[in-house]
Amino acid sequence: ARGGGKGSDAAPLDQGGASSTSAGRVLRPLWTQVYLPNLIIATGQGAMIPVLVFAAKHVHASPAIAALVVFVNGFGTMLFDLPSGRIVARFGEQRSSWVAATFLGVGLLGCLYSKNVVELGAFIFVQAAGWAVWSLVRLTHLSRVAPAFARGRALSIFGGVTRAGNVIGPFIFLAVAGKKDQAHVADAFLIYLITVVVGFVWLVIALDRRDNDASTGNSDRIRPMRVV
Repeated sequence: ARGGGKGSDAAPLDQGGASSTSAGRVLRPLWTQVYLPNLIIATGQGAMIPVLVFAAKHVHASPAIAALVVFVNGFGTMLFDLPSGRIVARFGEQRSSWVAATFLGVGLLGCLYSKNVVELGAFIFVQAAGWAVWSLVRLTHLSRVAPAFARGRALSIFGGVTRAGNVIGPFIFLAVAGKKDQAHVADAFLIYLITVVVGFVWLVIALDRRDNDASTGNSDRIRPMRVV
């Protein structure tokens, strides 16, 4: 009986080890398809966020208005979460990625050339909306392709990679801008724009061409007012 008890105790450990190995094997392709592109773009975002106040002051915003510009960045992402879900549902993951890249690119180009705080705030909102679409596309993909036993780990890695990029970003900006004066805060938007281009090109190259569901929408099954 004692020997049987040892055998029954060992089985769950073996199964847990096998499950961990299987999860690692399943998630490995996602590093090139999801995590690394997201790390690159999140690094650019991390370079931009700390200097938003200085960017607003550069276009002659008061301290209160500069704080409002920072608010617009977070508020734009939050406000666009529901439309982002509708975009992904209607157009599918692949085309929604193009929408996200377009929003990010247009918004960041606008930030680079903004002449006043109204223009800067508007383009900050556009890029924030792009980030909302981008994040939801990636999360939708992970939820669809990761098997149930590995889904929690897949989503937590995504969150960790995003935060890692946000931590790395300010150091990239510091390395590029150095001790330059505030007139060079536009470097942060340029870094973010470059990372968007690199991350999106990487995503396009790394796409699984056999994944037909990535280009399929399911708008017939989505009722926006029910979501609201």
